[in-house]
Amino acid sequence: MKLIDYEAMAKTHESLRRGMVWCKACGISQTVSSAYALKHGWPRHCGSTMTIDHPDTWRPNNDNQGHASELEDDCA
Repeated sequence: MKLIDYEAMAKTHESLRRGMVWCKACGISQTVSSAYALKHGWPRHCGSTMTIDHPDTWRPNNDNQGHASELEDDCA
């Protein structure tokens, strides 16, 4: 069985190297170990998985998951 090198994977993309995630519902941010998250799962907030995509890249879409400033402040 081949072992997966999560540390190496976490260095392959700028979004992973940054080590930050954001909640698209309320905009809160959190630092993470990308290697740990790749292995065990990404943090959740407001009932959804947090994103590695920087808020500057968010665009509104049909499921109302747009930029945090366009959404309600309180999370369920």
